[in-house]
This record gives sequence, C-alpha cells and structure tokens, in this order.
Amino acid sequence: MGRARKWPLVLLLLLFFVGQLSVVPQVFRGLKPECILIFVACVGLYAGPRWGIGLGIVGGALEAVFEGRSAGAFILSRAISGLLGGVIGERAFKENLFVASFIGVVCTWAGEATFGVVSPTMTLLDWLKVTAVE
Repeated sequence: MGRARKWPLVLLLLLFFVGQLSVVPQVFRGLKPECILIFVACVGLYAGPRWGIGLGIVGGALEAVFEGRSAGAFILSRAISGLLGGVIGERAFKENLFVASFIGVVCTWAGEATFGVVSPTMTLLDWLKVTAVE
C-alpha cells in the first residue's frame, strides 16, 4: 500500500469514531463494541505497525476526550493494539480470513487487557466480569 493511499485511513478513523459515538449504541441496545480498537488493529495488520501505532494514538486520544477519563489508558491500549496488529501482520499469512480474524481477536484482547491494567477506574475483578458477560 503506497504512502499516499494510506492517508484516507485517518478520515476512516474519524468516521468510525463518529459511528461509535452515535450509531453503534443504538444498534446493539446499549452494548458498545470497540470500533476504534478493531479498526486500529486492522490498520496495523494491513498498513504496518507505524500506521497502527499512529492511528491508535489518535483514536485513543479522541476516545479519551469524549469519555472524559483515563486518557493514558485509551491511548496506550489503542497504540498497543495497532502495534501488535502490525508486528503480527508482518510475520503471519494475513490473506487467510481465519488467520486475520484470529489476529483481530488477539489484538482486541491485548488492547482491552492493557486498558484494564492501566485504567484506574476499573479493577481486575470488574474487567473479568465484563469479559465474562461479553
């Protein structure tokens, strides 16, 4: 993917962000999937770790502004998810749908685990309850 073709990913990140804030909570009856986290992991997987980290930082900062808490946890968890997607994407056979899906699950879990460890508002017990329910 050429350098000029990657810049629309920033606009796509903003689109995912607006969708996560407005549309997604209405569709899933209050359940809020982490669209930005999933998007950042996919960007890392297909565009490389540098773009994954960069968009993870931007996406995490956007989420932190609107959530009003744990800016460091949002930024770090999204950046780690993008980095992990990029590093695994360089070494794995990402053209296989099953492999790409599995990598997405691993990156999402790593991002959420990082958020749970770093966030001062969520204890390990709370995180396990949320994970078990989902």
